Amino acid sequence: MNLLVRASSAANYFNERLQCWEPLVEPWPATLKVSTGTESGRSVKFVLNSMENVLNINLTHIFLHTFLRALKSWRKDFYRETRGAVRHTTPALSPPPFIIRNDTGHTIWYWTSRQDTAHELAPGAECPLDLETLGLKRASKQRAELLEGLAHRLLGATISFQIKGDFKPLVNVPLDRMGSNVLPLSGDSVPTSVVFSIKYRGGSKVVSIGSRVFISNETRFPVEVRVGHAGQTRYSLGLLQPGQVRPVPVPFTATGVIDVRPGAHAHHWSPQLLCQKLADYAGKTATLICKGSEPRTPVYVYEARIGTRADSRSAKMPNHVVLVSLHPPVLLQNLLPVPVSFRAVDIASKSEVLTGRMEQFEEVPLHHMTAHQPFGLVVSLPGFTNSKLEQIHSASLHPTADDADLPATVHEIELKDPANRTLVLLAQHERGRITLYCGHQLVNCTGLPLNYAYSAPSGRHKAVLSGGQIEQRAVKRDEVFLKEFADCEPFMYTWPRKDQQARCYIRVGQSEWSKALAIDASGLVGHVPLLDAPTPPFPTRSFELSVGVGPSNDKRLWRTKVITFAPRYLLINHMDRAVRYRQLIPPRSVKLKQPPPPQDVFTLNPGETTALHWPDASVEVKRLQVSLDASGWDWSGGLALDALGNSAVTIRRSDFASCYIARLQIKQERLSTQIIFTPENPQL
Repeated sequence: MNLLVRASSAANYFNERLQCWEPLVEPWPATLKVSTGTESGRSVKFVLNSMENVLNINLTHIFLHTFLRALKSWRKDFYRETRGAVRHTTPALSPPPFIIRNDTGHTIWYWTSRQDTAHELAPGAECPLDLETLGLKRASKQRAELLEGLAHRLLGATISFQIKGDFKPLVNVPLDRMGSNVLPLSGDSVPTSVVFSIKYRGGSKVVSIGSRVFISNETRFPVEVRVGHAGQTRYSLGLLQPGQVRPVPVPFTATGVIDVRPGAHAHHWSPQLLCQKLADYAGKTATLICKGSEPRTPVYVYEARIGTRADSRSAKMPNHVVLVSLHPPVLLQNLLPVPVSFRAVDIASKSEVLTGRMEQFEEVPLHHMTAHQPFGLVVSLPGFTNSKLEQIHSASLHPTADDADLPATVHEIELKDPANRTLVLLAQHERGRITLYCGHQLVNCTGLPLNYAYSAPSGRHKAVLSGGQIEQRAVKRDEVFLKEFADCEPFMYTWPRKDQQARCYIRVGQSEWSKALAIDASGLVGHVPLLDAPTPPFPTRSFELSVGVGPSNDKRLWRTKVITFAPRYLLINHMDRAVRYRQLIPPRSVKLKQPPPPQDVFTLNPGETTALHWPDASVEVKRLQVSLDASGWDWSGGLALDALGNSAVTIRRSDFASCYIARLQIKQERLSTQIIFTPENPQL
């Protein structure tokens, strides 16, 4: 028996962004040949022949996004998970084929082509449109399930709407076309239009009929909104809560007006916004000033930004839905690592506009001034005196349509600490936002007391410390240099002269000052050896530090360079016994008149981490010696710490009766070289 089957396969998916179908699998013809052997039932041979055609599959990010969304919605719609002692899944009810949503701002009535009964739908509400509402009888369960899944293809149903007001109904609007359309409304009232859209959501088609104008509250306080026609009684939309979006009722979208006022303050209504002009001013802003009801009550200002609603844009009609979003005219943001107290002053009247305190990353709106009104800013930080009054220029605060491409301007705000040292903060002004930040932050992860200076000592002149510091004490020889270094508070580092290059000098306690460190070279990683102050008869120590320059891990601090100081060497004990360590001091060829001072020996307990600094800086080749913290154990040979890798360290007893073998691992972790001691395999 010979059987030959010729077929062609293809697959498409719906691109919701472009509102069209796109090929996933291109048409792929293939031939299937089935043949049996001479003896019936002995063998069957299948041959799939598609050598002449290439299988083309189009995998795009749009398809992957659509596929993942479909998987998530299918699981959410068809399964209901119950968490308890026994976890199981049970099938849920199938979603309705259609969902009707009312975004007109008024009550509407709707009916289908197969049912004359009108259903009422309140503003902002939605309800399912099942098969019975479409006028279909459930002959059987299987037939109903089939029709529910294929309703959008088999029925060709339409829907009709009646908008509240003197409008004619919208009759027989088809339900089989995805996307958005503008439908005209006519009647005794002024002609207007509504937006009719159909989109997928969770296995259903959401049929939405809505207004062409929406208003949103992007401030922190409630806003009272009202609409109406000029010269007539206004219609209140109630309080618009922060983050809430509400449609302007359809009868007012053509010739109506909008005005607002604060919801919790005694102010008059703002000037009116004409709805019919909003589409012409898309991309621009309007200043709405609400005067106080009392003479001493300050004005309250909103910035109304006119644009298009993002979730309603389409390639064919990008501007058919207008969104009026209310914003504060000026926004003050704190990107400093400490809280900031501020005072905003009106330059013209010398009156105080607002005072307050901001934590890190906090934003404070300023509603009592316009974006073009010049004002002054005074800031203060813990441990510093108040800054002088810094004037904010209106041109840099809020660009208009003509100067929207102007670059942001940066002002310097100087503060003084009790020692009269200067700290310079930066205030960037850009499009209604004032951002307070510091250009450089120093992070000390060494566990040692550090001082920072922007001017090196020369002759009789001492080094000039940056503002906000105190001179650190000397580090004692018997102090443990590092225990815990995870909590590293950033230090705001600035210098007063604008023409000076970005340089920094550091020292540990009372050690010598380092060479100039370039702190603007992003990505720089280097080593900084610092000689301690002489302490006769002991040798001079050498503090070994690493420095790294880079951006902050927080994306909000992209303006700030972060300079991190860390130990160059870290000793880590992963063994079950304590380890002693010291610097290898070679024998001296010259006899000393007095015996040398005892050598510094340190102990590293199990599980501890500490920094390694060389007790004797005069030794040219520096090596490390280790031993067990018990009597009768000799010191190991000198360990070089420059080469990364694994090796074994042998520690012998003084009587050579036994030895202990430890595993030494040297690796680079961020800025530090880690020297890790672990027990060796006892079988070796």
